[in-house]
Amino acid sequence: MQTESAGRESRGVRDLAREVEEQWPSLKYLSLGCYYAWIFLCYNSQVLEAWAGVESFVPKFSMYISSTIALAVTLMLAAVLYRRFERLLERRRFVLLAAFVASLATAALAYGLQSDPEGPVYYAGCVLTGVGTALIALRIGMIYGSLSGRKALMLTSMSFLFATMIYFVCVGVPAVLGLDILTLLPLIAAVLTLSFAGDGQRGAAEKAGESAAHHLPRSFLTRLVLAIIVFSLAASFASGGAHSAVGLSSVSDDGALAMFLIGLVAIAVFIVSGVFSDRFDLVRLYYPLILLASISLFVVPVTGGHLEGHGLLPTVVYDAFIMFVWVLLSHVSDRTQLSAVQVFAWGRGASALGTTAGNVLAMEIQSGSGDPTNMMVVASVALLLALAATAMVVLKEGALDDMFAKTGGDSAQGFSALLDPFAQDAALAARGSWMRSCEELADEARLSKREREVLVLLSKGRTIEFIADDLGISFNTSKSHVRHVYEKTGVHTRQELLSHIETRRNAMRA
Repeated sequence: MQTESAGRESRGVRDLAREVEEQWPSLKYLSLGCYYAWIFLCYNSQVLEAWAGVESFVPKFSMYISSTIALAVTLMLAAVLYRRFERLLERRRFVLLAAFVASLATAALAYGLQSDPEGPVYYAGCVLTGVGTALIALRIGMIYGSLSGRKALMLTSMSFLFATMIYFVCVGVPAVLGLDILTLLPLIAAVLTLSFAGDGQRGAAEKAGESAAHHLPRSFLTRLVLAIIVFSLAASFASGGAHSAVGLSSVSDDGALAMFLIGLVAIAVFIVSGVFSDRFDLVRLYYPLILLASISLFVVPVTGGHLEGHGLLPTVVYDAFIMFVWVLLSHVSDRTQLSAVQVFAWGRGASALGTTAGNVLAMEIQSGSGDPTNMMVVASVALLLALAATAMVVLKEGALDDMFAKTGGDSAQGFSALLDPFAQDAALAARGSWMRSCEELADEARLSKREREVLVLLSKGRTIEFIADDLGISFNTSKSHVRHVYEKTGVHTRQELLSHIETRRNAMRA
């Protein structure tokens, strides 16, 4: 009886999720905005401290380090055990439990700050917020991991704008209400992801049947992770040096202005990528971000920490870079056989490690003996050289171009294929034989016109969600068409379908 009741309840949740998905298909993407709004409010505002009456920067720093280390450890574990985490994160109840833990831990942080900033409740809150938000980030990564590069850029910029709006609402309302909203943000983010059906996202096993043309350039993911660590370390060192040189109220003031600038950046990116260009080139943002990060490294050493607003540039540059990286990770996940959990665990974990190391380094220099300005200059020069090596050797712009070209991205198809008629002819011939195989299979299976369109998109490795968006139908209708295609063609998985088409194609060539 209890099992039956649980089943009815589970079906009720699934039916509600499907209804929400049909009515508001883009709602789940705003979960990223709630996730980053929580981060912005915790570390760039006084929402937690205002309620607790804390005026020292030290508890905020210890909170940041403890929470971020817990987040990084959880993500590294997920990167190694990604298959198990993928199965867990497909379960809505598990995601809600993780979010509930994160929200409860946020409340514990506020209580711990007021009662005992060095006590067990406070540090338990720090660790549990890191673990809970790491799981939420991976769930969101599964959603964004089925988007093309350009669509991911538009939705990510929209989410960052949404995050800044939440930020200003929370800092503008009374302290208790702002804290209530902050505490609920992890739970709200998880609820927004419930309409996402895990079976609509391509897992690693299913994507393994795709063409070799969708493989990453050799060791690209390793280089990307190293680049994220170096960039995050440099940007957080510059930002941490600025914050540790001033009081908590100044950090909050700078944070509000930084959020405003980040909102403007998000609006600009959204407009440029969605309105002014059908083929927005994401790669062209890479070197300007590296240049701005390099400039921000010397703001604190040159000014000695006495210039008002000197923490703005590194904060804005770092968040712009995170937006850039989130889109890159979405593209890598969508266009390769790698699991979204694996990709986002490595990418988000790398940024967490880099920011932790950068902030600790800046804090140690500022609080150590000797002249902190000289030490900041030495460290800034070392990080500048590391940034240059990363940009020119480890992950140069050509490597990003190569990645987008090899994985079939929207940003960089390369001019060589357009200028080489032989390459074009070969590509057209390959595409033609593949399409003829699809048409023959559709004829034999007696597919309807809509089912034929779905078959072609499935053969290109498109997800159920992509098919729904491309054909202008609901997610459930798209899923139903996919099921009918499988039934009529006598297959059970996408990999079987691709193998079936490939066999026909080889027979044509024989």
